[in-house]
Amino acid sequence: MGSALSIVGLFALVYGIIEAGQTSWTEPKVLYAFGVAAAVLGAFAMSSGAPPPMLPLGFFKNMSFTGANMALTLVSFAMFGIMFFVSQYFQSVQEYTPFQAGVRLLRWRACRL
Repeated sequence: MGSALSIVGLFALVYGIIEAGQTSWTEPKVLYAFGVAAAVLGAFAMSSGAPPPMLPLGFFKNMSFTGANMALTLVSFAMFGIMFFVSQYFQSVQEYTPFQAGVRLLRWRACRL
């Protein structure tokens, strides 16, 4: 149940952010999406205490586990940020099409596997 709540909540949140960028932050469907995201993610947070949780919070008492997860999260954010800005560079400065920029990023991704 927890994974379904997290999927629906994150989908609603991302949908709201995307729609806000295209229309307005005060658009009713954007506010509705944020409301759904807040309600569903709140229900997800409350369900983490119910047996069995998707991820027992006791794991985070181990500082090695917590530090490793924080480091992995920061590295993932950095990697996706770099990929985003490099794709923008390829399209805006180098004037490649989105497909050509994607093909050039595939080469970078293959090096990391």
